[in-house]
Parts: sequence; structure tokens; C-alpha cells
Amino acid sequence: MPNFAGRAHGFRLREVVSPEGVKHYGPLPESFGGRSLKGATKGREGKDSQCGKSQPKSPSSLHGRPSPTFWKPLGGFKGIVTPGRVELQGVVMRQSSKVSLWGIHALTGGEKVPKPKVECVLSVDSGPHRRSWCPARAEVEAPEGVGELRGAEAVMLDAKGREHRPIPCDVWGDPWEQAPGRVGLVFLLPSLEPGESLDILVRLYEEPLEGRADVEVVERDHKFEVEVLGAPFFSYNFEPGQVRPFIWPLLGPEGKEMTRPPERPPEFPKGEWDHPHHKSVWVAHGDVNGVDFWSEEEGHGRCITVEAEGHGGNAAGWIISHNEWRDANDNLILLEHEVITIYATPEPCRLFDIRVHFKAPERSVVFGDTKEAGVISFRVNPKLEVRRGNGIITNSFGGVNEADCWGRRAHWCDYSGVLEGVRVGLSCFDHPRNPRHPTYWHVRDYGLMTANIFGVGDFEGEERRGEGELVLPRGKEIRFLYRVYVHAGLPHEADVAGKYIDFACPPKVRVKEVRVV
Repeated sequence: MPNFAGRAHGFRLREVVSPEGVKHYGPLPESFGGRSLKGATKGREGKDSQCGKSQPKSPSSLHGRPSPTFWKPLGGFKGIVTPGRVELQGVVMRQSSKVSLWGIHALTGGEKVPKPKVECVLSVDSGPHRRSWCPARAEVEAPEGVGELRGAEAVMLDAKGREHRPIPCDVWGDPWEQAPGRVGLVFLLPSLEPGESLDILVRLYEEPLEGRADVEVVERDHKFEVEVLGAPFFSYNFEPGQVRPFIWPLLGPEGKEMTRPPERPPEFPKGEWDHPHHKSVWVAHGDVNGVDFWSEEEGHGRCITVEAEGHGGNAAGWIISHNEWRDANDNLILLEHEVITIYATPEPCRLFDIRVHFKAPERSVVFGDTKEAGVISFRVNPKLEVRRGNGIITNSFGGVNEADCWGRRAHWCDYSGVLEGVRVGLSCFDHPRNPRHPTYWHVRDYGLMTANIFGVGDFEGEERRGEGELVLPRGKEIRFLYRVYVHAGLPHEADVAGKYIDFACPPKVRVKEVRVV
């Protein structure tokens, strides 16, 4: 019997999430277990029922044929006494393929929700692109005298301005990205058709809303462990003895490990364990003021995490780390501020952004011209390597494998294949505002994939050696932003090109109204 979890804010039960990470929005009866419920709809036989609705063929529609499903709160309604997560049981009596259930609408009684301080209406325009679980951002000017706003919830409005369907929403989690006097918002759009627009009502609160987050970030033993919709996603490792922070494991569809572990497993042949400094997902460079921060050979530098924090949310969660790049004699060379934003997208789609800020603290910093570098790098699971016959490399220009993609510039690069019988893939997107966009890719058939804007001499030939150098003057910063897309299927099956458009050309958001409540 599958369990489902719904979020209740003051007993307005917003949503139901299956163990597979699919959010459902289906009705409950007007009364059940002695409690009054609002928002009931008719079932298949036209009676009040515990039926959801099957997901329509059109992603933008919320109408569809009911699916005969019986809902029951685990422990009964007596256990629902505070805002938070409500566990439900659902029994699908007869299920066709890909049945999705839509919307538990409202549950009355009990404690009241916190009163919002501000309400705002946003207009969202999809543009010429279809959107599916697309992250979007907005910035709202905070009214004078309101104070800090740290919590948010959002609901779609119908054509008549009535509240229609809740969507995940949070106040943006990185203070570096918050302009004074303004509130940054992030939300997820479940579906929009090309040319479609909608209005969203956002309520802002002084404190984050209580209850379990759809993205959970928990610190344990110098690791941030990330779960999305109850399923493990990745761990961010920053133990003091490490050469640099890295992400591992990174889990894809059906819990498959997408990247190579940081240390050689005993069953893996020692002679095949090349490049031991390739640790899953990492940030590094082989020539920073002459110091090697790429390899782990004698005299290498280290990237030390001096401060880190993580917190979850309903639309997104964040890991924020402050790192110092120091040479073998402990001299400070470079400062790094790294922000990882993890989105609450349902399986098999998982998304996270990595924003890297470099700052030259004490003197100018020169990033050398070398292929041994990557603002973001990946070493995929050995079972996905092209050289083993299971993998394929693809880039945004249609290049295939190392022969077409190594040393070439592209908007994105993808490493896909069959992993233990499951078709999976890992894409990295280069943002149009990044320096020297589109980036070169240092990508190999043996499993390496690196976004590298520096290695011009290696990629274009010795006659251009030195063109890849980048000088960062003392006190100045440079920023990079990438999105990582973990998906099922090959790039065309996972709509990698469409997900890149979501990143590079997101929906346009306009603030229509801001009012103090």
C-alpha cells in the first residue's frame, strides 16, 4: 500500500507527494473521520469520493478523468494538530499507465496558519517554449517598515483571479544574491505551454513556514546530505583533511550512482583506476599563480572550507560554502564563495545549480592556460564510460563522443548511457553570462567531463598558447553559474535542449502588485 505525504499549512492541505517524487493534487470528501473537508469533487460514479484525477494529456490542463483511489490519513485525522507534513495512504483500485492524482485542496479546523505580512501577484510568461517543472525567479521590492521576510508560499490563480493550484515557492536562500530592500523568490512551474501565461499569488511571512521541506539538507560529520521529495540525491563532502570539497554520491534514476567514488573500491582493478584526483563532482584549477590546485601530486595546493551552511525548502534547498585556496606553504591565494541550489523537481528529473564566485584577496590572481582545470568537473561512473561501450557523450552542436566534443565549445555537454540496465544521463549547462561563453569542454571517453574556459593552448594549438589566461585583479571578483541535470534516458529522450532553454532563457516574471496584509 503506497504512502503519500501532503503538506498542511494551518490545515490547508496543499499537496500529496508519492514516494517516487510525483506531486499529486486530488480531492478528499467533504467529511471523513468526523472532520469537515472542503474542496471535494465528484468521483467516477458522480458521488463524493476519495478519488483523484488522472493527469491530463495536456500538461497545462488540470482536468482529467478520475482515477479510483481511496485516501486515508495514517493515524487518522486526530494526529493532524500542527502545521506540517501529513502522511496519507492511497490504494489505487485500478491503475492505467502513468496515473497521476491531482489535488487535496483544503482541510479545516485546528490551529491557524501564520498571518502573512505581504502578498504579491506575479505574472509569468512561458515565452515560445514548453516548460515542465521549470525553476523561475522573481525579485519583489519589500514595502517600507515590513522588516525581514523569510517564508513564502504560492498558489496559481485562475482566469477569474481565484486561488487554483499551489506551487512550491521559497525566499531565495543565498544572502549574497539579495539586494537591499528586496526579496528574492524562487518557485517551480509544473507545466506551461508555449505562449501561455498565468498569475501567481505569493504570500510572504516573517519566518519560514513550519513542516518538512521538499528539499532537505542535513549536516552530518562534515557532509551535507541532500534529499529531494524524500529520496536521497547527493552528499557534499568538506572534511578538513580533504584536498578539496566534492559531491559524492550523486544519485540518478532508481538510485543509480552517476559518478565515480572518490576512492577505488576493492573490487575495481587497481591498474584501471586512473586520475585519482578525479573525485566525482568538484571545482579545481591546475595553475593559479603557478600553484597546482588540480592534481594531488607533490606540492599541490588545497581548497579548504572555512565556513559552510545548508538549509532546505519547498521549492529549493541551498548549500553555501566559503573556501580558501592555499598553497603547500599555507599562503592564501584565492577566495571562493560557492552556492549550490537544489530544486524540488520530481523524479526522474533532478536539477541543481552551482554558482562559483572567485575573489583575489591579497594580490592579483592569474588562472593559467591549461586543460587541467574546470570550474566544474565530473568523473562519471566507470560503467558509463564511452570506452567500455555503455556510454555516449553529446554536446549542444550534435557532437558525439571525445572525437567530436573534446576541446570544442558548446552550450552544454551530456554523458549518458546504460547503467545496470537503466538508461541515465548527466548534463552540465553553461550559462550565457559566464565568462567566455560558450565554454570549451575537456571531455574524455574514459569518463571525464569538465567545463574549461582556460585551456585554449591545448584545445586550439600551441600558436594560441596564453590566450586562455585569465587575470583577476586584487579585490575583484568573477562569477560562474552552471546547472546540472540528472535524467533518465538519452539527451533527446530527456529533452536536454529544452532544459537548457529553461536555464538560459527562463520564463519572464513581472511583479503586478505588492500589498501589505
